[in-house]
Amino acid sequence: MKNILVVDPDPIILQAFVGLLKSQGGFLNILSAESGKAALEIIEKKKIHIVITGLYMPEIDGFELVALLAKQYPDIRVIVMTNNASPMFRANIKQIPTAVHFDQATDISLLTKRILTELHIDYGGQVRGLSLPSFLQMLEMEGRSCTLQISTKSESGNLSIVSGELVAAKVGPLSGDSAALQIFSWENVLIDIDYSFKEVQRDIRDSAIKNFILCFSL
Repeated sequence: MKNILVVDPDPIILQAFVGLLKSQGGFLNILSAESGKAALEIIEKKKIHIVITGLYMPEIDGFELVALLAKQYPDIRVIVMTNNASPMFRANIKQIPTAVHFDQATDISLLTKRILTELHIDYGGQVRGLSLPSFLQMLEMEGRSCTLQISTKSESGNLSIVSGELVAAKVGPLSGDSAALQIFSWENVLIDIDYSFKEVQRDIRDSAIKNFILCFSL
């Protein structure tokens, strides 16, 4: 799961924006901060993949935050959201390789698509109401390769599929067969799909896993 940090001084706007992004897909873990200073404190403690910020904030304004992050955390992508940005601002932001300018979105899905593009996630949507073994059987028949994020209200884990075959699993500190079996024990799961190619080291060894899938997909 990728950590996205949203920075906005207005708590109402911040809460609404965070809620909208959370509804867009399970691959994103949304964090929030009400100032540039608070954002930097979070970044010092937690791995952040993308920061979304406006321009006008107390203590450190948006452009100063972008420049600071570019210097100290060059692996973090920053999306700066504005309304009616001046040509000078657009020119200045283009000089910062880690920053992207985004006009204030009227459709949150447009911003989500940009975030997923920046994270190199080929999002295939969400699946509800279908058992996980049945869905894995469908992927096997189609020979698809993807990463699945499997979520319940309180738990989350990943399954890696290569050419239709389950090759790796991870839940917290668990990996391999034990992680796969734990994921298969969950009920009423939400499945998020990432079709982008990723190198995966096989850690599913037990043939019983495949038998389990076959048995419970019938």
